[in-house]
Amino acid sequence: MSMRIQFILRNFCMCCVPLFFLLTGFLNNKQNYDKKFFKGLLNIIIIWLFYSTIEFVVKNYMNHTIFNVSIKDFIFSLTSFKACDYSWYIETYIGLYLLTPLLNRGFESFDTKSKKIITLIIFCISILPIFANVF
Repeated sequence: MSMRIQFILRNFCMCCVPLFFLLTGFLNNKQNYDKKFFKGLLNIIIIWLFYSTIEFVVKNYMNHTIFNVSIKDFIFSLTSFKACDYSWYIETYIGLYLLTPLLNRGFESFDTKSKKIITLIIFCISILPIFANVF
C-alpha cells in the first residue's frame, strides 16, 4: 500500500512542471520584446551559468576528473546544456520565455469562449497523461 501512495504522490507532483509552464505563459501575458524582456532572460542565464559552473567543478572534483577536464570540455558542457543535471529545464524555459510574447499575441486574437477551450485543451494535454500513468 505504501508504494501505491508514493506512486500516486510522485505522479501528482510530476504535473508541477507542465503547470509551471502554463503559469509562466499566463503571468508573462503582457511581455513585449524590449530591453526589460531580454534583461530578464539575461538574469536567468547568469544565474544558471553561476550554478552550472559550481556543479560542473564539484561533479568533476568528486569524480576525480577535475584535472583531466579542459576549458573546451567546460564550454561544450555549457553550450550543450550538460554542465548541470537539470539544464534541460533552463533550456526549455529559455525557449518558452522567447516564445511567450508570440504565443500570447496569437492567444489574444481569440474570443473568450475559444480562449477557455484552448486553455482546457492545453491543460488536459499536459496534465492528464501524468495521471493516466497511475492506472
